[in-house]
Order: sequence, then structure tokens, then C-alpha cells
Amino acid sequence: MKRYDSAYHYSELGRNIFLQIFTEDNNKQLALLQTLFEIQQKDDAIERFENDRQANHYIILATVLIIILLIALAASIISRQRLKIRNEQKLNEQNQTLYEAQKSAINAELELKSKELTNNTLHVIQSNQFLDELRAELLTMVKDDKRDQKKQLQQIVQKINQNINHDSHWKEFTNMFEQLHQTFFDNLKKYCDDLTANDLRLVALIKMNLSSKDMALLFGISQDSLRVSRYRLRKKLNIEQGENLSSFIQTL
Repeated sequence: MKRYDSAYHYSELGRNIFLQIFTEDNNKQLALLQTLFEIQQKDDAIERFENDRQANHYIILATVLIIILLIALAASIISRQRLKIRNEQKLNEQNQTLYEAQKSAINAELELKSKELTNNTLHVIQSNQFLDELRAELLTMVKDDKRDQKKQLQQIVQKINQNINHDSHWKEFTNMFEQLHQTFFDNLKKYCDDLTANDLRLVALIKMNLSSKDMALLFGISQDSLRVSRYRLRKKLNIEQGENLSSFIQTL
């Protein structure tokens, strides 16, 4: 019986020793596995960190490249815009210079035509004044002269009357006036479209600021007749009482 107990005792002791050894080995293996797992985690963390760092490096590099491209694009756009502005300014300056030159040429031409029109008008006035005085003298001679000479003198007076208000003079005057005031008659016809040729001539002379005496000489009529013509013109243009005819015509 003692021998059996002793065997059991040693058997249990051996099993305990085996279990102890096995447990220690397991613990060591577990510790090793734990260590390997932790090392693997650290390696994975290091790898992720390296990957993230490399990815961030690429992102930063790409961002820098994009910024450089945007700056280059903006610089190119600004440069082109500045060049466009300079070209437009240069073109505007050239156009302005050309406009000023054309304007000066037109003004010079208009001034020349205005002087020509004024000189021609004054010449006609002087001629009509001379003819008017000559006509008056001839009429006086007709009254006092013999019968056989009256007919000849009357014919001379008639020729003078025809020459004072000759249509060719007025046609030349009208052409020169329309060159100086191209839209004047069109604007005038907006107020009245049934003006006669004499009405248009009277309006043109008023536009030139001629005196009533000079206008009467050009028409070969008295100043009283001229006042009647002005009154009729006011009626046709529907100018209200109190409004100045000359001021109205100057605005056209």
C-alpha cells in the first residue's frame, strides 16, 4: 500500500512538474507572441507613419506645383491684360489723334466755307445796294426825262430788278449754306413742311445773323415788306407770341 501511495505521489509530482514546465513554456511563448505582436504593431505604425509622411510630402509637392502653375497662369493673364490695355490705349491715342486731325480739317474747311459764304453774301449785298441806288437814280431820271428815253430807262430798271434777286445767286448761296449747316433745313421742316423758297432763304439769312437792312437788300424789297415776311414766317412756324424768331432759328 505504501508502495502504491509512493507511486501516486511521484506521479502527481511529475505531473505537476510537467504542468509547471508546460505552463512556463506557454507563458514564455505567450510573452514572445505578445512581444512579436507589439513589434508588428510598432512596425505597422511606423510603416503607416512613413506612408502618411510620404503621402503628405506628395500632397505638399502637388500643392506647391499647383500654386506655382496658378501664379504663372495669373502672371500670364495679367501680362496679356496689360499688353491688351497698352494696345488699346495706343489705339485710342491714335484714333484720338486721327479724330483731332480730322476735326481740325473739318473745322478749317467749315471756317473757309463760312468765310466764303459770308464774303459772297456781302458781295451780293454790296452789289444789290449799288443796284438799288442806281435804280433809284434811274427812276428819278424816268420821271424827269423825255418820253422817248423813258422806255429805255424803264428797261434798264427792269434788268436791275431782275439782277437784284437773281435765282442763280440764291442757288449758289443755298448750296454753300447747306454744306455748312447740313441738317438745318431738315430740322426746320419738322416744324413746317410747306415753306416756300423765299421762306427758306429768309430763315437762312436770319441764321447768319444778317441785319434787316442787309436782308432787305438781298431780297430787293423794303424793310417794311421784310417785316411782313418775318411775320408770315412766324405764323407758319407756330412761334408763340413773345418768343424771338431769331433765337428760335438759332436753336435749329
